[in-house]
Amino acid sequence: MIWRQPASRVNFVKTNRKSAETSARFGGKWSATTQILVMKYTRFEELPVWKAATSLAVSIYSMTTGPDFKGHHSLRDQLERAAVSISNNIAEGFERGTTLELITFLYIARGSAGEVRSMLCLLEQLPPFGHLKSQISNLKSQSEGIARQLRGWVDSLQNSTIKSQSSEPSDE
Repeated sequence: MIWRQPASRVNFVKTNRKSAETSARFGGKWSATTQILVMKYTRFEELPVWKAATSLAVSIYSMTTGPDFKGHHSLRDQLERAAVSISNNIAEGFERGTTLELITFLYIARGSAGEVRSMLCLLEQLPPFGHLKSQISNLKSQSEGIARQLRGWVDSLQNSTIKSQSSEPSDE
């Protein structure tokens, strides 16, 4: 009998001792003998990257509800949709049940983070938004951080020896 655990729910990451200090911030448990960080999540709402993505979306909505975006409806709508797309794709990939689908949706989420950042770069160059440069810069940093987290998660999934439920042949 082969034990199967969805990779989206248990994430094993090869790491070193320095990473152990960082892992505590993300809910991981460190084993000095095996040098493996074990992180268990049963709901996408527990994921630090999902929390960061929803926080970014809330901040984007907060900025776009201001009077500066009157008359820029399509720009506002596209920025809001791209921001919400990040957390939605993380959630959908997590719930899919296979590592390959999870990775696909994480790449889509990362693309949405890039779209948000690109639109924020455009806003920086448009005169009506010149006084928002500091806020835009902070949002760009948040988006970059989310993209880095997504890339790290994808890398760990691709290097993982754990297979998802549907990726191994059945013994039945």
